[in-house]
Amino acid sequence: MKRLTTLLVVCLAWALLPQTSLAQDDEQSPPTVMISVAQCDRTMIDDLIDRDRERTLPIAQELVDEGMIWSYGVLTHWWGDEWNWVNVMLAADEAAVISANTELGRRYGELYPDDNMSIEVCPRHRDGFYQGIVTTQGGDEDDEDNGDGNAIGVSYYECDFARIGDIVEEEREDLAVYQGVVDDGHLRFRASAVHTWADEWNVLVFASADDIPALLAGLQEAGSRFDDMDPDGSSVLNEACTAHKDNIYAQVYWTTDPTMD
Repeated sequence: MKRLTTLLVVCLAWALLPQTSLAQDDEQSPPTVMISVAQCDRTMIDDLIDRDRERTLPIAQELVDEGMIWSYGVLTHWWGDEWNWVNVMLAADEAAVISANTELGRRYGELYPDDNMSIEVCPRHRDGFYQGIVTTQGGDEDDEDNGDGNAIGVSYYECDFARIGDIVEEEREDLAVYQGVVDDGHLRFRASAVHTWADEWNVLVFASADDIPALLAGLQEAGSRFDDMDPDGSSVLNEACTAHKDNIYAQVYWTTDPTMD
């Protein structure tokens, strides 16, 4: 039953982001995605959110408006592993992401030189770089709240490097089905990316909906459509990936597209 195992695994969990953050057109290649995860003091999460809304978001929006990055946002843990604070930055390539991240830190340091909250309450972190494969289009990109509070599901897979090309091909073939699920209002977006530099998790799958029940229902709907198309089919993700983990995050904030009113 093609996708059934994979999608049920995702449904128990789920990485990335409002649809507008992964938007592509004919003249843009998929973005490079930097994901920085941290393990923070749970009692300080609300304080981190308040600080970042006031201080980090305006600087990140400047970087978007200036064309240095495509988008930037923060997610917080709802269900999953110990990494409960997630920063996501998207840009045209890895060099642009690194440059913009450095610039964000520089501007923040100039404005708030005495702010050590992240160091004090988030003692552990790690970074990863990924290349987008595909993403759906449309969805709720025009929402005035920019999707704050959405449920963001991320499934991390450890896959055979020799089969990455097969996974990319399958993701491209399956995009039309996920686009239909988004067009029918079951999900806000569904996207995927592959590892370029980071840890062992070398394929990521992202999906988003208004809340956790909607997210699970949307992924179940996608699974049903794949099953209707090919009940006896198989999934490369199931065959080529020996380990996986799933997380569900809440979207805290996201920059807006400078081309949107």
